[in-house]
Amino acid sequence: MSPLQCAVDTLPAMYELGIIGAGNMAEAIARGVTAKKLLQPNEIIAADVAPARRELFERELKIKAVEQNADVARQARVILLSVKPQMMAEALAALAPAMSEQTLVVSIAAGISTAFIEKHLGGGKRWRVVRVMPNTPMLVGEGMSGIARGANASDEDMATVASVRVGRGSGRGHGRQDERRYGDVRVGAGIFFPSC
Repeated sequence: MSPLQCAVDTLPAMYELGIIGAGNMAEAIARGVTAKKLLQPNEIIAADVAPARRELFERELKIKAVEQNADVARQARVILLSVKPQMMAEALAALAPAMSEQTLVVSIAAGISTAFIEKHLGGGKRWRVVRVMPNTPMLVGEGMSGIARGANASDEDMATVASVRVGRGSGRGHGRQDERRYGDVRVGAGIFFPSC
């Protein structure tokens, strides 16, 4: 059983990973997890507003791609938020009604805190959010990432995110986002899934 499957075993879902925003970083992550056989393409679903990105995911990666974010949110155990920061509030508003509180939410969006995500998902739920901040070398399978947990993310959630690597090496930096800034998070050489 993959670490992703262990993370949210109680949630009935058709896909292990749902990608919101199928841009270059999301593509690199999808290529990494499938190349390493951490997930099969049929265990991943992606959403993007751009037809060209959906076509690329389906044609090259063999990953189902849809236009509506809510279609991904209601079908995946783990959601990877990979949308542009200026679009995040709108994306989260559409996700919340379709998503279970059991869903693990991982963000790679620059400048968007876990508190922001929790607030905009709203609904008085204890959303499990982890933020990962990758650097650009992860696009070619090199680099490092910092990981920070939100208010409700568990140690198991953090271990799930940190244990699934798509590059070389390993990394650490498991503080609560409220307690430390990203510049203070210690990281090792490695690329994580989901890399943020």
